[in-house]
Amino acid sequence: MFRYTHNNKKFSFYFLDSYGKKISVSNWAELQSEFLSQLAILSELRDNGLAGYTENSCEVENIDILKLSDIDKQILELPNSYQYEILVESDGTLKHNSFKFKYGFYDFAPNGTRLKVSRNGAIIKIEETEYLLSENQYLLCEAIEEFNSLPEIEKGNVTNLKKLSELKTLSKESGLTLEQFLSNQELFIPEKIKIDIDFKDGILEVFPQIPISNPHSFINNFDLVKNKVKEFYAVSEEQGKTTRVFIYSDTESK
Repeated sequence: MFRYTHNNKKFSFYFLDSYGKKISVSNWAELQSEFLSQLAILSELRDNGLAGYTENSCEVENIDILKLSDIDKQILELPNSYQYEILVESDGTLKHNSFKFKYGFYDFAPNGTRLKVSRNGAIIKIEETEYLLSENQYLLCEAIEEFNSLPEIEKGNVTNLKKLSELKTLSKESGLTLEQFLSNQELFIPEKIKIDIDFKDGILEVFPQIPISNPHSFINNFDLVKNKVKEFYAVSEEQGKTTRVFIYSDTESK
């Protein structure tokens, strides 16, 4: 029999004999007539450096299992994919050190019914049925839990917004939804800034130019604080959106 166990980080695949005892990896070649497809997948993962053999099992990190094709997942007898929604919400004030993200599983989002779910790594359980998360669903859950576990001294406006930007990228996959407030927050980190200079009436003026939809608002905010470049500037956009422009010391100007 072909079986697997899993935890927060990895899957462990193995074979059982007729007595329910694990078969040593050194004897797996004898199982090819019955389990050729499973052995081929595990062998390919190992050859690509994505799996490791113990005495009687093949261990694979969660993320590498989730990157497999749907057919390979079926061959490895993994659960069906989770087809519903994950909703990400804010918990606290975004710029504060105490801020956290929270997520939940819903039949549809944002106004559906929250499902009672337990998660163990890449697999969730709803009532008595297990489902396999997609790569992005798994990465989003892991990213939120990693961020929420940070000590408050390591959080703050910049760290929080960078994590939000990461979550927004992951949420582009269907079935991942951000609440409206989080969805309306945009982060822009320019690699280069074009500097326009105007000298008029004995006054030298500097106008930074960046490719956002409302560059005039950015310039106005930039002008509010003279002789000092702030770390970030909040720019109001259309439809209630806010773009936060971050300026770092290694940002190039031209």
